[in-house]
Amino acid sequence: PFKNLGVIVIDEEHDSSYKQDDSFPYNARDLALVRGKLENLCVILGSATPSLETYVNAARGKIVKLDMPFRPHGGPLPQTEVLDLKTVFPIKKRKSFLTPNLIEAISRTLEDKGQVALFLNRRGFDTLAQCSSCGTVMRCPNCDISLTHHKKNHDLRCHMCGFSRMAPPTCPSCSSEKLVFSGVGTQKVEESLAGIFPDAKIERLDRDSTQKRDSLNDILRRFQNKEIDILTGTQMIVKGHDFPGISLVGILCGDSSLHFPDFRASERTFQTLVQVSGRTGRESEAGKVLLQTFDPDHYAIQMAARHDYCAFFELDSSMRRELSYPPYGHLILIKIEGSNSKKVEQKAISIGAHCRRLKISEEPVSILGPAPAPRKKVIGKHRWQIVLKSQNRTFVRNLARKLLSEDLLKAGGMTISIDVDPVNLV
Repeated sequence: PFKNLGVIVIDEEHDSSYKQDDSFPYNARDLALVRGKLENLCVILGSATPSLETYVNAARGKIVKLDMPFRPHGGPLPQTEVLDLKTVFPIKKRKSFLTPNLIEAISRTLEDKGQVALFLNRRGFDTLAQCSSCGTVMRCPNCDISLTHHKKNHDLRCHMCGFSRMAPPTCPSCSSEKLVFSGVGTQKVEESLAGIFPDAKIERLDRDSTQKRDSLNDILRRFQNKEIDILTGTQMIVKGHDFPGISLVGILCGDSSLHFPDFRASERTFQTLVQVSGRTGRESEAGKVLLQTFDPDHYAIQMAARHDYCAFFELDSSMRRELSYPPYGHLILIKIEGSNSKKVEQKAISIGAHCRRLKISEEPVSILGPAPAPRKKVIGKHRWQIVLKSQNRTFVRNLARKLLSEDLLKAGGMTISIDVDPVNLV
């Protein structure tokens, strides 16, 4: 409600959190551009790792590209060493991703009075609870994901819907006592660090550690004041914080988001790795990044280690262009959700059939699905989806409008939504 709005700045414009997926889907970044056009004002999209859509719009002259080739303080970009986790130590010893190389680097940094930031995008202590007798995995009854073990309260939690239960002493399927907790979360990393560096001041920054009021600001303030030596956490570390004292960034598993069933997985991985790497070397001296990964030869890993956005853009965009994915094509995601799995499936199949009936042969639109969503069940709702794809935005919109005009997207007891330009297909 500004009466005399002059400029809108969208910081970290690539961040997917600008997209509202529920209820009425919209992208705040795109709406800022629309408002800028309507009110004839300046809109600045800022990012060290722009979304491919924004970069292409700049290349096409739709927006003006302004480069900042140097860091504000004038220092160099951090040196990045890629470490192959497959060859560092045997699989049985992979307890917390704290490799000998990383431990040595942390020790040198602490001796030099520097600070360390460790990134792992998995919270909790163990990420999997499984019976070694029958193979049963403890899963959330509301969502299609496994429960995460939190050691402090010895409970199992769903990080999607919030469901929790005490960790059972025996397997609920076969009553075996051979329950195995495996995987690595930020809590396990924090505990392991405390055992290796007992004199260091160690804190954890994730959603679990910042539930109390003002706890987030307190951790950030103490780290800023160098009252914390090692800070380990999830993407909350990446979110634009400026800590001049960080000399070492350790990325514990750089490919944890790389192999999701989404065409943007490589882009998101590249952006995250570059952003977390940028937390170090913000004073005059260059920082150091140790990037650990099981897939060191992947182009997103290699180019993130070199901070080479242009090379990443050229390779990733060439694959998207071939498959007509954004920014070289346009998508509309139709989501069908409901508590009755059979009715959701039947409705999705029905909508898919109507899509193919209504599609005009002269308007090339690919109809992908219907199919179960990659996350088949979330918060008690079964999920199916259909993706409409075309190189021409008008064609996919015309097909969606026909579905709406014939009331084909209505059904009792189910939620059917249309997401134009979806950011997340999972």
